[in-house]
Amino acid sequence: MTFKTYLPIAAGILMLAGCSHSKNCGASDNCPAKAATEAVDDRDVVYTGTIPAADAAGIECTLVLDYDNATSGEYKLTEHFIDKGTFNYEGDFTIHKGTPSDASQRYMKLVPDHPDRAADQASSSDDVRYFLIDSDSTLTMTTASLQRADSGLNYTLTRK
Repeated sequence: MTFKTYLPIAAGILMLAGCSHSKNCGASDNCPAKAATEAVDDRDVVYTGTIPAADAAGIECTLVLDYDNATSGEYKLTEHFIDKGTFNYEGDFTIHKGTPSDASQRYMKLVPDHPDRAADQASSSDDVRYFLIDSDSTLTMTTASLQRADSGLNYTLTRK
């Protein structure tokens, strides 16, 4: 091939690369895409908080997100039921846009790995967790229908 043949291909690749990294957040610190972009630099993003529990004094949660790109990656969730015990979960997360009540609201879906299950057996819908992305520094646990708790109790995790 000649140089003239490679030039349009190279220009197309450069255009695609330039477009794929654009964000519309500006200088705002309240931008979930900003946190995701920062995380792509091989840094874990950690959120912590204590949420209510039915049969314990509370659940101390630590959520570690390891981004593969701006909208997905792997997670590790540790739930320590105060005075009861600790449970650890790992899996994949994805970030989505649009909830039933707000088309612009972003949310995160955590799907746990199940190494003891057959590869063709999907995760139970009860195992999947959902968090509304309130800002780059807070996530709020929701129901599967992406609704906040009716109780008014605090289900928010804060970025460390």
